[in-house]
Amino acid sequence: PELFECKTGNNKRPIDTAAEYGNLDILQHLFETQQIKQPDATKGTAELINAAVCHQENTALSFLKRQQDHVRHHLNTLHLACRQLHGHKMVFHLINRASIMYQDKQTGCSPLMVAVQHKQTKCVQELLNHKACTQDAIELVSSVTLRTVFHICAEVNKKEITKELCQSRYLSILLVLAADISGDTPLHICAKVGNVHMSQ
Repeated sequence: PELFECKTGNNKRPIDTAAEYGNLDILQHLFETQQIKQPDATKGTAELINAAVCHQENTALSFLKRQQDHVRHHLNTLHLACRQLHGHKMVFHLINRASIMYQDKQTGCSPLMVAVQHKQTKCVQELLNHKACTQDAIELVSSVTLRTVFHICAEVNKKEITKELCQSRYLSILLVLAADISGDTPLHICAKVGNVHMSQ
């Protein structure tokens, strides 16, 4: 097992290198024989997302789907894709009713919240345009911070994302008036960070 955790000068394990070069046979072997530590399953899957996007391999996408049930620390693969620069290419393969509604146990964030938080405009567009992304998915409230996606959008202060989220078909009383754990509404946060575009 120690051999599988050896790192190169740029801090890469064998699984990271295999993912980077799209060598799925090695990735599959490492996952199936559980030669990576369980806490590293999330990192391994994150690297695999990058590999699948870089290499445009259907086999990578298929393998990634199979790993969805094995990711630890309550993160699902849609959450991981929404953090990645090219994660929008994966959304179509990973999104369904369950994954879009899934909230991380540590932060309470949904995939849409994660995409907004990481300023992934194309991911936000892909999520919002999918039929699985219904109004109740947009109105999810974090059980940890009591924030909605509008709170996060206000804080991120990115015009393109604000434009996507603030379309009339998504607006609701809940999203506009919801107060987070500090008592702040999205408008309070706009006032704090100077988000003029969203406050309008």
